[in-house]
Amino acid sequence: MSNELDPSWRTISRFLSDEADIETLLRLLKHDDWQVRFNAARALRFNPDARALDTLLKLFKHEKHASVRHMVALALGALHEAGVEVPLFADLNNPTAETRRNLAIKRLKELKVSVSTDHEDYIQLMIPHKLVAECFIEIGFLMAQLTEASFPDDYAPIAESVPSSVLPVWSNPIVEFAESYPHGMKFRVYRHSK
Repeated sequence: MSNELDPSWRTISRFLSDEADIETLLRLLKHDDWQVRFNAARALRFNPDARALDTLLKLFKHEKHASVRHMVALALGALHEAGVEVPLFADLNNPTAETRRNLAIKRLKELKVSVSTDHEDYIQLMIPHKLVAECFIEIGFLMAQLTEASFPDDYAPIAESVPSSVLPVWSNPIVEFAESYPHGMKFRVYRHSK
C-alpha cells in the first residue's frame, strides 16, 4: 500500500476499505484520524491476525473514541474465536462457579451497575434507570449468573403484582427487588437458596 491513503480508509460505510497487509494495518491502528483507526480495526475483525494482538490490546486500553474502542473489542473477540489466547478473556478458561460470578460482576460494573459484595449472603446491585434497553436485558442475564440456583429452581416472579400461572411465588425468592431511588433500582441476589 502506498503512503497516500485511499479515501475509503477515512470513510465509515458498510463496505470494507481496500485490503491491506498486516504491517499496514498495524500502522493504521495508530493513525491520528479516528475513522482510519476504526477501519483498520474493522479489517482485523473480519480477517483476524494474531500479530495484531498486542496493538489491539493497547488500543483497547487507551482509545478515547467510543466507536473505535467498540470495533477494537469486536476485533479482539474475533481473535478469541479464531483460537488466539487473548489475555483479557483468560478467565473464560476457568469453569468454576466463582469465576463465572466474578466475570458477571466485572461486566455489571462495565454496564455502570453498582455492585456490593460486602454482604455474606447476597450481592447487592444498584441499577441506574438511564440505561439503553439492551443493557437491561444483559443485566438480567448477568444477575442469573450470580446465584448458584439454576433457572427455574427457586426462581420466583419479582413483579408480584402480576400473578404467574407458570412459576410459583416463593416466600423467600433468590432475587429480591429492594428499593427504587431517583438514580436507580436496588436488587439483592442471594448466592444460595434461602
